[in-house]
Amino acid sequence: MLSRGTERTVDIVVALVLLLLVLPLLILIALALKLERPTEPVCCREIARGRDGRYLSVLKFRTTVDEPARNAHAQRTRTGQWLHYTRMADLPQLVGLLRGEFTLMGSGTKLPLFDW
Repeated sequence: MLSRGTERTVDIVVALVLLLLVLPLLILIALALKLERPTEPVCCREIARGRDGRYLSVLKFRTTVDEPARNAHAQRTRTGQWLHYTRMADLPQLVGLLRGEFTLMGSGTKLPLFDW
């Protein structure tokens, strides 16, 4: 098991390398989202449960519209459907990793809704 200092160093290095690699893709996704829904923000925050049961805010690309819809599928934008299917909606979490909000080495986060 790694020490917290080593864990943090690994997190920073991995986050920086991955952010540099996917930066052009992040910009293209943000532009696509903004073109599709100019009045809505590109990113949103989701609440998840992290280490020791703490709640944390996870940054994601917005995949849904703000207006209520008849079903969950109708709430997704076209770009949002693609982001959800490819799991690229989670790419902004690299910023949270860089900021130290969570670590790569720990167990995954759970949404509070599914916390039994």
